[in-house]
Amino acid sequence: MDSIALLDKKIGSFLEFDPGKGLKLSGKPEVKGNLSGIPFAVKDNIAVKSFNLTCGSKILSNFNSTYTATAVKKLIDRGAVMIGKTNL
Repeated sequence: MDSIALLDKKIGSFLEFDPGKGLKLSGKPEVKGNLSGIPFAVKDNIAVKSFNLTCGSKILSNFNSTYTATAVKKLIDRGAVMIGKTNL
């Protein structure tokens, strides 16, 4: 995670990088699946509860999604950990 944070300062691919928030979203650590512990990020046009959803627009800069997209929920349910939202 440290290398991602360091490299992203140069390339700016993440709009929101917060592995801690992703771990909270994942819930119980004892829940295991075949994607257990694998980090992933989603584009900023995909809704994830408690993460900003700007769709690349400054008008939506403070909009937080009220739900999590089904695709993201399925990854989390299988143990993957969302670490952030990436730029469009």
